[in-house]
This record gives sequence, structure tokens and C-alpha cells, in this order.
Amino acid sequence: MENPDGFDAQLSILRSDINFDHTIMGIYLWEILSSVDFDVKLFYKNKSSIWVKMLYLASRYSALIAITCIVLGENSPGGFRCKPWSVVTAGAIYSAYQCSSALIALRAILIWEKDIRVITIAVAGLLALLGVNIFDMTKVSAVHDATIGACSYADSSSASINVILLFTFDTFFLLCTIVGLIRNYSTASRYSLWRFLWNQGVIWIAIATVAELPTIILTKLNINPVLSEFFFTSQIAILAAGATRMYRSLSKFLHPQKNSDTSYSMD
Repeated sequence: MENPDGFDAQLSILRSDINFDHTIMGIYLWEILSSVDFDVKLFYKNKSSIWVKMLYLASRYSALIAITCIVLGENSPGGFRCKPWSVVTAGAIYSAYQCSSALIALRAILIWEKDIRVITIAVAGLLALLGVNIFDMTKVSAVHDATIGACSYADSSSASINVILLFTFDTFFLLCTIVGLIRNYSTASRYSLWRFLWNQGVIWIAIATVAELPTIILTKLNINPVLSEFFFTSQIAILAAGATRMYRSLSKFLHPQKNSDTSYSMD
């Protein structure tokens, strides 16, 4: 016989999760709208690499699509097709993760002056992450829960490999960035750009840890399927906003006279 107290507790967690996700969506919408002028200028500028533009824009708007899909699934009526929803949502989530991580790896590659070893590790890591994401998308499934009127993933624990690999990749290339800066300390530390990149690297390590560790711990323990999904939405928003804000702030730092100009090239 099902424990009613346990059911009520799980239902309470789920409702808190839904409210939390709505809050995250509002914050991320503000993040998008507050800097959409930069996106428009970036899209029409020709000085930045097309690949960097694609990574930046895909990271921001894949995250927006993912968060929107999550919120729609949490407010779905009866008869809502949860299986297609789960695939589209997972695809948008993994796209946001992939592009945010690629932006971080690209910065490390440039700091290491396009060292072939760093490039090789970055390509291999991104391909591994892509492969795991695609595999997970073939396994993902969701059903409609009439009790709460929302789509619910059948097994969120399968995402633990993805988040662990993501955390490993991001941490490695953040440390690569820090080591690359230390490597040039004697010749470059007197420049403000070096200090700016150093501060961003340290801040991003803290952001990645705060965003990714709770999800890793909860999905690995798998104590409660609802609790395991609690921080997914915030992780998407934090990683996408953090990676793209770092790009924007570096661009503005290099071209302060143009304020939000996007002429910075990461070729």
C-alpha cells in the first residue's frame, strides 16, 4: 500500500520544482531581453568568426527553448504528447550544454595559442559529449501525470552520465585556461587583459561548480526522481548565461569606446 505521507511529500517537492522553474524562466527571459541588442549587432557584424557567432547564439537560444519547453511540459493538459516533448526538450538542453562548453573550450584554445594538444582534447571531448547526448535522446521518455497535470520523465537517473561528463569537460578546460594564464604570467600579467581573463576564469569555475554539482549529486544518488530534476532548469540557465555573459563582457572590455560593439574576433 502506498504511503500517503510519502506521496504528499513528493507532490510538495514537485510543486516547488514547478514554481522554481517558472522563476528561473522569468529571470532568463530578463537575461535575454536585457542584452538582445548585442545579439542583433553580433548577427549583422562580419568581423567575428561565424562559428563563434553560431556558438554564442545557439547557447543562448537553445537554453531559452529548453526552459520554455520544461515550463510548457509542467503545465500540460490531458492528452498532451509527452514523448515528443521529452525528445525536443532533451535536444534543446543538450544543445545549450554543448554550445556553452564549446565557448569555454574555445577560450582555452586561444589562450594556449591554438596548441594542437588542446585542440585535440577539445574536439575529442565535445564529440564524446555529443555522442552521449544523442544516445540519451534515443532513450528518453516521458508520461503525462494526471495528478499534477504535467509531463514527467520516466527515468531522470539516465542523465547522470551526461552531467558528469559535462562537469568533467568544463572543469578541465577552465583549469586549462587558468594554467595557460599562469604559463604566461611573467610576460603578460602586467596587462589588464590578463587580469581580466584570470578573474573570469576563477569566477566561471565557481559558477560551474555551483550550477553542476547539485545536479550530479542528486542524479547519482537518485533518492527521489522528482528531486533529481530539481536543479536541471537552473543549471541550463546558469551555464548558458555565464558562458555568453563572459563572451559579451570580454568583447566590451576589448572595445570600451564602442560599449556593446561586437567587433571582437575569436578567430
